[in-house]
Parts: sequence; structure tokens; C-alpha cells
Amino acid sequence: MKWLYVIGLVMTHLIYSVTYSVYAVLVFKNLCIPELKAHPGDKVTCNFTLSQSNVDITDHEAKVINAQLSWIFLIIFTILYVGKECTKFAHLKYRYVITLESWLNNLVIISVLLTTFYVSPFAEEVFVYRWQYHACGFGVFLTWLLQMFLIGKVPRFGKYVEMFKNVSTTFSNFFVAYIFLFVSFAVSFFILFPETPAFKEVLPAALVKVLVMMLGELEYDELYYPQDQYISLRFNDSFVRGKIEMETVKQYFPFTAHILVTLFILLVSIIIMNLLFGLAVTDIQV
Repeated sequence: MKWLYVIGLVMTHLIYSVTYSVYAVLVFKNLCIPELKAHPGDKVTCNFTLSQSNVDITDHEAKVINAQLSWIFLIIFTILYVGKECTKFAHLKYRYVITLESWLNNLVIISVLLTTFYVSPFAEEVFVYRWQYHACGFGVFLTWLLQMFLIGKVPRFGKYVEMFKNVSTTFSNFFVAYIFLFVSFAVSFFILFPETPAFKEVLPAALVKVLVMMLGELEYDELYYPQDQYISLRFNDSFVRGKIEMETVKQYFPFTAHILVTLFILLVSIIIMNLLFGLAVTDIQV
């Protein structure tokens, strides 16, 4: 039964994950290159042109052919995937709805439908929408995450995945308890460090920066003593000489900002991080 599970489910999902990843990389990374600034509903034109000559296939044409082949296999595999999930739902019924893997399977199928059925690589004009990049990114991530959960049911590797699940549950409860502390530092840094790039644009970026700082990446010099670059020009008789010089940007609120940074180091970097390590070790021992 173990080898039947490995060959019949783990390996088939691995093939599906590889096919989805190949299609996603070829289409959304190499053949459909988005612009930097655009709206989610904007179209991105793709380059799927093939030459009519009989000369050797170029690198671009090889990507187009592989993208078309992976699209065909992905459609076939997804139809089989949907059939498998329908069979599981008919058998498990209510238990199917409360299972995490069932939700992951359905999210993967939805992401594939959003990224493949909206575009055909065989059309004369191939284009994708910008929102499909988001769906594709999450879809590929969930596909490989589900692959890890499938590996976790193999007795030889299951204990390591169970450790991951236990520690993840503990960390989730931990962050729910301390999320307001992180928000407090994020908002405070967002106000007190207006010249720091991470705290200059939008507030959610400040929260991500605080989580990175929590891991020990404080970058104290860049945070409290940011450098501004400028070019100093010197004119001589026959040429112009330029020199890049650095200048420390003065803090808007030096005293208050320093107090908040010190509190962050004490409360988050030292106390909370050591508490996290202790909880992780406890869960692994259990």
C-alpha cells in the first residue's frame, strides 16, 4: 500500500507540479513580460511567434513549443485532477469540506483554471492579464506545498512534516497574541523614519520590514543613519570630473526614534525571539 500510494498519488502530483511550474515560468516569466507600473486589469502581450523556416529551432521558439506542450498536458492533468476530487467528495462528503488538503486541492485547481483557460498559446494574439500573475504565483506555491503534505504521509518522512505542522500551529497562535505589538512598532517606525525606504511608501511594507527586523536584520546604520548619494562635479579646463559622495541624512525625530529602536531590540529581537525558539524546541521534543 505504501508503494501504491507513492507511485499512484505522490509521483503523479509531482509530475503535475513540475508541469504547472514549467508552464508558469515559460509563460509568465519568459514569454509574457509585464510592465513595471500598470493596473490589475491591463493586458500583457505575449511573444508566441514562430518562424516558418526549416532552420534550427531558436531558444525563443523552443520556449514557445515547450509552453504549448506543457499547456496541453496541464489541461489533461487538470481534468483528471477534477475527476479525482469529485470522487473524493462523493466518498467523504462532509469530511471532505473540513480537510485542509481538500481546500488546497481546490485552490490549486482554481489557480490553474484562472491561468490556463483564459489564454490559449495557440491563438494568433496571445495575451494575459496582470491579475493572472498573482493567481499563478499563489497557485504554484500551493501546488508544491501540497506536494510536501503528500510526502508527509509516507512513514519515513511523516514525522518531519508533523513537526512542521506543530511548530506552524504554535507560531500562528503566537503571532495572534503578539500581532498588535508588531503593528505598534510598524506604525511608529512608519511615522518616525520618513526617509527610510521601507517606511516611506505604504504601511503594509512597514509591517513586513518589522518582521524582517524581528529576525535580527536590524540594519541599524541604514535605519538610523541613512546615506544620501549625490554627484559632485569639478570643472577643469579640458574635462569635467564627477565624484559620488555620501552624506548622512539627519533624523527628523532623533530622540524618540532612538527610544523606539531600543525598545524594539529589547522586546522583540531579544525577548520574543528567544521565546519563539523555546516554543519551537518544546514542540519538536513533544
